[in-house]
Amino acid sequence: MLTFIGELLCHGSNLLIFMIIFPVICSILLLALGKHKAFSTVISGAFAVLNLLFATALHGYGEFFTEIPYTSYGFEFVLRSYSLSTLFLLLVAAVFSLIIIYILNAMKDSGHRQWYLFYMFLSLGMINGTLLSEDLGIMLFFAEGLLAVIFGILLLGNSENPKAATKAIGTLGVAVLTFMFGIVLTVHMAHTGLMEEIQRLPAEGENAAGFLCIMIGALGIAGLMPFHGWTIDAAEDSSAVFTAAFPGSLLKILGVYISVRLLEVYGLIPGSNAATILIALGALSLVFGGAMALVQKNMSRLMAYISTSLLGLIVLCMVNGVSSVVIVTVLGLLILLNMVLLFTGNGKSGSEAKPDFEETYGVADKVRNTFLLKGIYNIADKGWLDPYNWLMAFIGVFSDICTTIEHGISWIYDKGIPGLVNKAGTVLQDFNTGSLTRYLSLVVAGVFLIVVIFLIMLL
Repeated sequence: MLTFIGELLCHGSNLLIFMIIFPVICSILLLALGKHKAFSTVISGAFAVLNLLFATALHGYGEFFTEIPYTSYGFEFVLRSYSLSTLFLLLVAAVFSLIIIYILNAMKDSGHRQWYLFYMFLSLGMINGTLLSEDLGIMLFFAEGLLAVIFGILLLGNSENPKAATKAIGTLGVAVLTFMFGIVLTVHMAHTGLMEEIQRLPAEGENAAGFLCIMIGALGIAGLMPFHGWTIDAAEDSSAVFTAAFPGSLLKILGVYISVRLLEVYGLIPGSNAATILIALGALSLVFGGAMALVQKNMSRLMAYISTSLLGLIVLCMVNGVSSVVIVTVLGLLILLNMVLLFTGNGKSGSEAKPDFEETYGVADKVRNTFLLKGIYNIADKGWLDPYNWLMAFIGVFSDICTTIEHGISWIYDKGIPGLVNKAGTVLQDFNTGSLTRYLSLVVAGVFLIVVIFLIMLL
């Protein structure tokens, strides 16, 4: 049966239809008819099982290419199913099925249930598209689409306080722009966007910028430090479903896949500047995320920092040449741990989440008040170690400067020039109604000034 499904998917454009378009159609159906809980339960459950079945069939089928015609602007819509992409597809399908099961069981009475299902299936289509894309430009297209999904789902129940949604779209936007810039540099150097046709480029010299931009952009999508800040805020302001689904699993899978795939396009040389930068970012995330996790008393924030820390460990594994199977295993364990602990918190967020580590163990305060660490933790709590806050502070100062300049220009046009004209008119009016002595004095002063100017020019 799996062989038949694999042959069906790899025939013509069926890979596009069943793996990308079908989840989008399902999301539209759930949005339109999601108020009927029985219907939404059957449709979402059936589509989740089918997606898992499709991913399993593709994983056992072997390598396959399919090119979608009628694309332009230099992009080639080529989808590729092979061992690496199907391994990550299978992981996504398994995680997605668990999330759907949780939504259907734990959010029966939630008013946002149909919207969660809509966004989840919409994101599934985009993630599948990213994992199957062989062209870098098409991969970027699907990855960018996730920004709108994350922004929309973070606004559910938080439309009056969109701080986390704004921070997420800003941070992920910078990561995607970095990713896009790296793609432009890579295509310029390789003269093609098809990864299979790129002869392996050394990640050094003039190629290092393209490699680092794609790698840092992909890892930024996954939540590597310094792109981790939005995940912490989202963990407090959103439900456990969102935290487990996106920063906790799906975005991690997406970012790690792009990074591993990139290492097939670029040859990372041990000891090179690019390798050193990645090792530094991985070690920083590992240490910082672990240290911050030690002092958290809230389950959602704890898991957000643990995810950041373990992502740093995965980056170190990638840089040191660990096989993709080991990386996927570590990633799967991270995701499983994240989902189990978050879902045992009954889907609550913020101060409602449990357990309370302060009352249970008291470990958090002991670590936080350790000599020399207290100041660092206080600085971190204030957000001074979050680069997003640095950017917002800079934008605030720049905005104040621009506002001051605007007010100055407005004053010149509204009060300065009219005031000067009025003053000149008043002076002329005084002369017009003045005495003969004033006129004679003005004439003498004018003649004297002309004579002085003439003598200066003559000398």
